[in-house]
Amino acid sequence: MDDLIESGNPERLPFGIVENATLAHQRIVTGNLGNIRVVAEKSEVSSPARLIIGDIIDYYLKMDSLRTLIHRPHTFS
Repeated sequence: MDDLIESGNPERLPFGIVENATLAHQRIVTGNLGNIRVVAEKSEVSSPARLIIGDIIDYYLKMDSLRTLIHRPHTFS
């Protein structure tokens, strides 16, 4: 991450880690280049995980919300 900042990217650039991508227990942890190391450590992120840098992480969050909505149990009265 330091290399990304040193090469001119702002510390506020959105950053995400997708843990267990495409699996039922997928998890997305977000932050920015300035704090993602601390966020990842506190969240205890483990492999396998993908790193996503930039505004595209917003798309992943929307898709994850949709996936959760589709797969949640439905009850009808």
